[in-house]
Amino acid sequence: MAASLPSFNRTLTSQIILQEQGNLVLPLCVQQLMKNVSPFIALFCLALGMVSLGLAFESSADDHPDAKLNPTGIRAILEQGAAAGELPDGRAIRLSACLGALEGNDPAESRPVELRETWEFSPRQVHRVTLESDMGKLVYRRSESRPFASQDLCKTLLDGKAIEIQSRKGQGPETALVGTPYQLGSRSIEVIWEGQTILDLQESRAAGLLLYRESDARAFGALYEALATQARNTFRSPPATKK
Repeated sequence: MAASLPSFNRTLTSQIILQEQGNLVLPLCVQQLMKNVSPFIALFCLALGMVSLGLAFESSADDHPDAKLNPTGIRAILEQGAAAGELPDGRAIRLSACLGALEGNDPAESRPVELRETWEFSPRQVHRVTLESDMGKLVYRRSESRPFASQDLCKTLLDGKAIEIQSRKGQGPETALVGTPYQLGSRSIEVIWEGQTILDLQESRAAGLLLYRESDARAFGALYEALATQARNTFRSPPATKK
């Protein structure tokens, strides 16, 4: 069952995004989302949530026969990257977030602005990424790029306890979106090694629930912001011009 989930989720998710709402019976949880946030963010959160659920079933690091996907192998890859001076060729780090706040009695201007972002770090650049459909499957497209010095990214992942977060052995009640003003949505951090996901951190309070113990949830939120802030700041700066 686990092996078939990723394909099922990616295909169904793209259908939900691309079909007209009038021709689709949306899940009850999404109907509730659409009553409280914009239809776009509800569907986008569904997309990220279902992809997250598929990847969560797909990539159980401790059970995977490939040693690269075991915690020791992942740590070795990240330590190699930290010592290399920059993110090695063939590696990428992808971040995604789709977050929204419930519509309550508070005035609209007091609610946080919906957050939708996807970034990807490569060895010498950071990219703004869009989620698109290709032959019924969701794919990531790099839509804009800026030069970026990636030498600290692997160290940030190690110092941010990325491997420990993935092990899900934290303390406290299960929760998500800790430290944000949002109540709905999904966030993810994915490390890609030669086209293969070797580390996949996901939290979701949308179409499905992917929760961490509180200590891991706080560590995940801090790590996400540590990485995402670098991408946001790079794109806030004027693009470099050739002399």
